[in-house]
Amino acid sequence: MDPIFIVFGVLGWFINILIVFYLIRFAVKADEQVEALKQINKKQDAQIDLLIKIAHQNGNN
Repeated sequence: MDPIFIVFGVLGWFINILIVFYLIRFAVKADEQVEALKQINKKQDAQIDLLIKIAHQNGNN
């Protein structure tokens, strides 16, 4: 085998490893952002429930 094929083979594997690394990294960041949005949604739901409760109390007075 020519050394050039070995060099291209190693270079190809290296590029593939870098691509997979960044794809996994971006997927993990996306999962973290989704989790943060879920937590924000829970807090907003609690605030809305509290506001509805306060509005109903003020409406009864």
